[in-house]
Amino acid sequence: MKKDVHRETNDNSNVNNDDNGDESQLPVGSLYVTRHSNLSSIQVVYHLVVDKSLEDDEISSRHPCINGLRNAIRLSAKFGVTTFTLPLLLVGKANEHMTPNWCMKRAELIFKCVKGFMMEACSGSSTAGAPPTATTHFNFNFVLPDDLQSTIYTEILELFPTIFHMVPSVVM
Repeated sequence: MKKDVHRETNDNSNVNNDDNGDESQLPVGSLYVTRHSNLSSIQVVYHLVVDKSLEDDEISSRHPCINGLRNAIRLSAKFGVTTFTLPLLLVGKANEHMTPNWCMKRAELIFKCVKGFMMEACSGSSTAGAPPTATTHFNFNFVLPDDLQSTIYTEILELFPTIFHMVPSVVM
């Protein structure tokens, strides 16, 4: 494997494709992986290729970005990556198009898709490689935009246990 390369943000060699009119070489939903040995608590970053429509449009479980998310979970199961941090709404910042209804639909879709993809990976029915030799456990940290309305945040918190079965902790 190659050494990690990190550039300063003001490096002129890092050209933004939006400025020169070129489109990305990778189609929406593509996934690429980078390895990071010099970042605290982060060893691997999955980069999902998205476009501007992801911020505004409603998406379905057949959207290419959802398939990219599935591929990330499949690869993780194959290579032993078990802890994820995922922007729940697949966006970094809230905007005016993100109504409470839009946020709830998006959160429910992502929750249900992640649950299904984890079940697939844990059951060994994933086509990413050989079946797991032991039970795979995932830790997901879902992140919401900082500027999200507190009422939406509360509604999403209430949605979570309706989709994921909560196993009570054993206290001794």
